[in-house]
Amino acid sequence: MNLEEFLVHPLFLLVVGTISSYFIGTKLTRRYQEQQKARDIEREDLHRSIQIKDGMIRQFSDVTVEFEQMIFTIQLAGLNKRTIEDVISDFHKLQLTTTRLMLLIKLYFGEKSSIYNKFAKFGTLQYILKNYGINKKPELEKEIQRLLNELTQKEFSDVSEKYIQKMGLESNFFTTITKKIGLWGFDFSQEILETKFKIQK
Repeated sequence: MNLEEFLVHPLFLLVVGTISSYFIGTKLTRRYQEQQKARDIEREDLHRSIQIKDGMIRQFSDVTVEFEQMIFTIQLAGLNKRTIEDVISDFHKLQLTTTRLMLLIKLYFGEKSSIYNKFAKFGTLQYILKNYGINKKPELEKEIQRLLNELTQKEFSDVSEKYIQKMGLESNFFTTITKKIGLWGFDFSQEILETKFKIQK
């Protein structure tokens, strides 16, 4: 049997076909498995990302509640129904909750992110507001207004103002702060949800 006959022999073709099928099949299978693994990792990262963001927003909700509590305490201190020590105590509780969330934001979004920058300004606002509660200096009030304007330029709706009046509340400096932070807080939560970050392995 010469070489030409050997190359077209059915047994040789069967062996070559089997070997080719094995290598091609193995390569295709490996590629499929790698793609499937990448998709699984992507789904797991997405699920974990949603869980982390949900936790951040829950913590942010706790921060805003404690922030409003400090504002309320400052108002009562001005009416001699609370003390400066109460204001400081509320501030320390708020700072603890704020710091925990700040560390999470730094870890997942980074110090250069818009989210970190905005939350850092919110932390500065807390500190200045505490000082304002202790000593109501006009320059502190201006600094508070400046930070509020940097966080949000949104204006209150007529419905919001009517609700305040209906509740018998005075639309003063403190209710302005509370409403402004409420407006900013909604946008901030949305930004957390919509911003992608790299899952820490």
